[in-house]
Amino acid sequence: MNGQFSHAMEEPDPDAKLLTIIGHISSETTGALHKEGITELHQFLKAYPHKRPRVEKMLDATGAAFRKYINRALATRAAEDLERGVGGGDTAGMFDLFPILSKWILIVL
Repeated sequence: MNGQFSHAMEEPDPDAKLLTIIGHISSETTGALHKEGITELHQFLKAYPHKRPRVEKMLDATGAAFRKYINRALATRAAEDLERGVGGGDTAGMFDLFPILSKWILIVL
């Protein structure tokens, strides 16, 4: 019985979670769900930095304008974390995903 309880407490599969997040972002609906998806992706990358290459590969499959928009939104959230001094993840490592934007953010900050 204890084994069943611990199994129920396991975290969801990160890849399944990522697909759900990408679904939110790429939804035809705009507004809250779309913005929430970008925030979820930012939190996901902080929680699972080793999944960064998979996220990059998924973004590479999208259009250039969409990719630029997502990268800018993620970089903005990383900068907001830095301003607030939010820890709990590899926020500085987020800039590895967005090398050009990181220079811009560091100049602005």
